Amino acid sequence: MLRAQRVAFGGGVLRRNQLLAGCFPLPRSNALRSRAPSRKGRGKDWRAMYVFFYFLAAMGIAYWAKLDGRNPLVWFVASIALTPIGGSVALMIADHYGR
Repeated sequence: MLRAQRVAFGGGVLRRNQLLAGCFPLPRSNALRSRAPSRKGRGKDWRAMYVFFYFLAAMGIAYWAKLDGRNPLVWFVASIALTPIGGSVALMIADHYGR
């Protein structure tokens, strides 16, 4: 095991493992090595984030349809119904064979 090196700091002497984000001494505890928080206390926040990213991807498909000169509302609804990946594949097929 390595010995803790002493570092001169602000007139006092602190151990190197007590310095974090600037110059504040931290107590010796397992608080720095704590695990990530569990899902128990977070509620339904992860579902809201999933729905947000789902609609964001669907809006991306609608924007792509707008750039190609197609009706973005139709492709937005299609990408929600088919999932954004399915909507993007359908739009690629429509771009390749359509018009």
